Amino acid sequence: MTIRNASRQQKTTQSENRINAKVISIALSIILFLILIWDITSPYGLWKYYHLRREKDIIFNANVQLDKKNQKLKDTIAMLKSNPKFQEKWIRKNLGWVKSNELLFVFISRDSN
Repeated sequence: MTIRNASRQQKTTQSENRINAKVISIALSIILFLILIWDITSPYGLWKYYHLRREKDIIFNANVQLDKKNQKLKDTIAMLKSNPKFQEKWIRKNLGWVKSNELLFVFISRDSN
């Protein structure tokens, strides 16, 4: 083999190595891109995580509101058990009860059409 042929063969090998390196880097880039897309849109990906986190916050806030409402009901029950004046006021307001010598007037509003 002559020096010229050896030089040509070396240049061909170098260019083939560069082409192979480019193909490998492009293939790796495509694979990494597909992994990124899968990580974002998969059933266990970032998109699902974001929606689950929002749903958790909504449920947590609803739970806080229910705890407040529950505490108010517990306070009302305690007052109904211990305070006769509160019992009378609550029964009159919520059940519409009146004493035997009282009259109850109910006013019905008319809708203006």
